[in-house]
Amino acid sequence: MQFHYDAAHTGDYSLVAGCPPSNSTLRWRSPNLGGGFVTAPTVGNGVICVPSNDGYIYTLNLATGQPAWPQPFQAGGQIRSSPAIKDSTIYVGSYDGYLYALDAATGRQKWSQLLTADGVVDSSPAVVGGVVYVWSNISNKGRLFALDAKNGSVLWRYPTCLVANGNSVAVANGVAYVGCYDNRSVYAIDVATRRPRWGQPFKTDAGVTSSPSVAYGAVYVEDLNSVYAIDAATGEAKWPEPFTTGGPEGGIPAALTVANGMVFAASKDHNVYAINATTGQAAWPQPFTADSSVMAAPAYANGILYIGSETGNVYAINATTGQAAWPQPFMIQNNNMALQSSPVVFNGVVYVGSGDGYVYAIGTQPIHKLTLVASPTVHANQSSLLTGRLTSGGTGVAGKSVTLQIAAYLQQPKEWRSVASAITDAVGAYVFKRVARFEPYFSSPCFRTIYKGGVPPCTVVSNVVKVNFV
Repeated sequence: MQFHYDAAHTGDYSLVAGCPPSNSTLRWRSPNLGGGFVTAPTVGNGVICVPSNDGYIYTLNLATGQPAWPQPFQAGGQIRSSPAIKDSTIYVGSYDGYLYALDAATGRQKWSQLLTADGVVDSSPAVVGGVVYVWSNISNKGRLFALDAKNGSVLWRYPTCLVANGNSVAVANGVAYVGCYDNRSVYAIDVATRRPRWGQPFKTDAGVTSSPSVAYGAVYVEDLNSVYAIDAATGEAKWPEPFTTGGPEGGIPAALTVANGMVFAASKDHNVYAINATTGQAAWPQPFTADSSVMAAPAYANGILYIGSETGNVYAINATTGQAAWPQPFMIQNNNMALQSSPVVFNGVVYVGSGDGYVYAIGTQPIHKLTLVASPTVHANQSSLLTGRLTSGGTGVAGKSVTLQIAAYLQQPKEWRSVASAITDAVGAYVFKRVARFEPYFSSPCFRTIYKGGVPPCTVVSNVVKVNFV
């Protein structure tokens, strides 16, 4: 995993997020780690990796929140960008001008590379095809660097702008994209030829304040108040006009999130906006309004958008409707600490680092439960019944499709095959008849049922039952 999930910086965690958490219950809070966090953690190699203002990299056990390394790794300066984790290695830059590679299991340094003696590395690295891409400035000149992921040697560098404002390099389809603040430009560099992919950089109305996000054949960026869609192949604008946020405070301070055909933008005006990725028009009837400014990029996972506010609240938003998805937001106890760290979603849990020096794991799994009952012995020339029930919090769930699957009996059944479906009744019950007809598994098949629910569906699986035909 990398900053904003992938090297394209989409912020879409759906492939690793599991079923969406059903509420804002606190699972655990880490020990106080000191310096506070202004950038997103990263999950990989069985740990959550947390960069800190105090110059340390911490790793925490995903289940308990306790430290995973005997000692954190200390760089020579602040760490204000997200690590990338690839092939059991953590890559991270520091304000001391170095890019570091660490063993994800132990925290031991594999290599370090000085990129700038008079600047900082505040860009999150992107790792693609054995190459680490990162932006830094040298002697008042900005550079896109490409380094060998194995040993840190500099493969090439490309001049861009003076100030990238902490924006990270996005890499997709063989092109590296960089957004610059000082000259209001977005660059596209072919990583094979090391030459510009576009005839000229794309110009925005004001300084670019986000890392590029690449999806749907477009590059999405924002400046101080507007969101742009750029054709990834040509560098031309894809929307007739940029999408502009409202409110007296304005300002889009963080990366965009692109998923489910939409672009999501968090704003200082307390709002989160959903934009149709193709047309550039608003996708919700009205924006979602938080209790204060939203300073960090949203995270998307399976139909739900997660954001953190400046006063320490974490919200879940239905990405289709723009309505709250949790009964109430999660509230950090010390609400004077701004959430400038983007949430990360992994395996049914939302992780977020706070300015108070703690990392929080939030949310419990959906409470759907699926049961299956069968007679243990069935005569081969007779029909039989498989019955079960779908419940949520002990209450039956009506009108849902449940699929019956069959497999040959083994100690651990494999190669499940879907063979029938049924609809749950008013109390969540369902019935399958005539199970004796499944001849390939005639002697002693195993059955289970599955229900795909959630937004979009995640899978709930019943217990496995064995039926003996005599």
